Amino acid sequence: MGLLQKVLYKLAGTSEEVQKIYTEKGLCPEYVEAYHALHPKPKTFDKCLIADMYLAIDQFDKAGEILDSIHIGFMSDDDEKGMYYYVLMNYLMLTKRKDEAISILKREQKYLNIYWGSPGRARFCGAFYDCVATLSSACGYSDIANYYYQLEQAANAKYDRTGLMSPISKLNILYAAKSPEADAQVEPIRQQIEAYNDYKNVWEKDYFLKLLEKAKRFAEL
Repeated sequence: MGLLQKVLYKLAGTSEEVQKIYTEKGLCPEYVEAYHALHPKPKTFDKCLIADMYLAIDQFDKAGEILDSIHIGFMSDDDEKGMYYYVLMNYLMLTKRKDEAISILKREQKYLNIYWGSPGRARFCGAFYDCVATLSSACGYSDIANYYYQLEQAANAKYDRTGLMSPISKLNILYAAKSPEADAQVEPIRQQIEAYNDYKNVWEKDYFLKLLEKAKRFAEL
């Protein structure tokens, strides 16, 4: 590997070996642990990123431990605050503490809307909108859920080449609302995942199929 490539990996907070795991296996426990090991003393933003990865692989205890070590204060920068509140709300929702999560959204909504709505975060805002739309739906705020879902759809239309994220997010919202329509949407989305033929990595189809199955858990919030 050339010097330039090494520099690029370092700037990205990863290494050739760790990136190889991701390319072959995606966001799996082996990758998350290897990425975490590269950051033995992570800064606040990196802590949020690592906690988010642990949430993605359902290791909620580890995500919680990291979040507990973070202090957001007056001197915290926008990226630290924006990422922290997103990951914390997602953590609280996934651990069935939706009332605590929605209280954060109510308190920080104006700030978060500005932060995640800025052009610099356009490629990454879909996950935030999915989180708060699902959370709002679970708490009975259907209008707010629809508002954030529309924002997510707009972002996904530009940056989700598969076209699969919006249907799965809509399913999350339906299950969170305990809608009787939710179960009927599973098979059409599964067929859409199976029919898509332009996955860039060998693990991508399984990733979307897992997201589809995970949607059902939001009915238990």
